[in-house]
Amino acid sequence: MENQKKLFELILKIVKQNQIVNEGIKRLLNVETGRLSNLDIYIRELEKEISDEDEVRPIIFPKL
Repeated sequence: MENQKKLFELILKIVKQNQIVNEGIKRLLNVETGRLSNLDIYIRELEKEISDEDEVRPIIFPKL
């Protein structure tokens, strides 16, 4: 049961980071090409937001 809880918590972290990235992609698609300075500012904010999260490492399952 404890392993299921840990797995669920890891999945939630991955989903949260995926939502951050998806939001970033949506915003980038709405940016006008001539407004590069705004794009640079947004990218810096997005990188900061992602780096503030707990580090999520790939899950490596042991061979059974």
